[in-house]
Amino acid sequence: VSVLCSDKTGTLTSGCMTATDIVTHADGFATCRCTENEWAAPVQNASVLSLAQCGILNNSSKPNREGVMAGSPTEVAIMEACTRVFGDDRMQYQEQNPQVFEIPFNSETKWMLTIHADGLRPGAFRMVLKGAPERVLAMCTRVLNESSTVELSDQRRGEINTHLHKLMSGGRRVLCFAEMRLDGYADDFVFEGSSPEKCNFPMAGFTWVGLIGLEDPPKEGVKDAIAVLDDA
Repeated sequence: VSVLCSDKTGTLTSGCMTATDIVTHADGFATCRCTENEWAAPVQNASVLSLAQCGILNNSSKPNREGVMAGSPTEVAIMEACTRVFGDDRMQYQEQNPQVFEIPFNSETKWMLTIHADGLRPGAFRMVLKGAPERVLAMCTRVLNESSTVELSDQRRGEINTHLHKLMSGGRRVLCFAEMRLDGYADDFVFEGSSPEKCNFPMAGFTWVGLIGLEDPPKEGVKDAIAVLDDA
């Protein structure tokens, strides 16, 4: 036997996804470890706070009867990490920015879009895009820089890809987040469409917000099992 194939998720790995790294821009790109000490409330960096907002809004995980977040391991991991920024304010923030429209993730587009009404500003909506970095980045023209934005130049695009490849080379699964603010719409505007070509709202010119890297650690005993196979 020269080649042995195995399922990875839940077989070689623990199946317990954890958000480990984030990349945001605040007068330069920076990577931060998602630990209790380094990414926890109160957050002073507005770019990190915006990324946490996006991770909370564009998320399909829901609390179960015991109040524990349930759903896909990826969605739960993102929600748990972002909740560390908000703490007890997370549910209030979701209620203030209710979801009014969604384009679910699919294997062709490789992204998921949610639109949320701004409870504090009539006629204002926030679109949050999450998905494969290369697909989301291609739909962006600006980069969030704390409370303002800067042009997504070729240099900045290259820097984002450098951070992305570094995370991926470390075994991380990486998701990219972007947003767009819509103003001047009727409060009862009906959003429609299932793809960029069919939407009745803009789907180009997003602002890049950040990257979240996730890790599914190896299951206990896997390293020894592979060593045994290697010696056989």
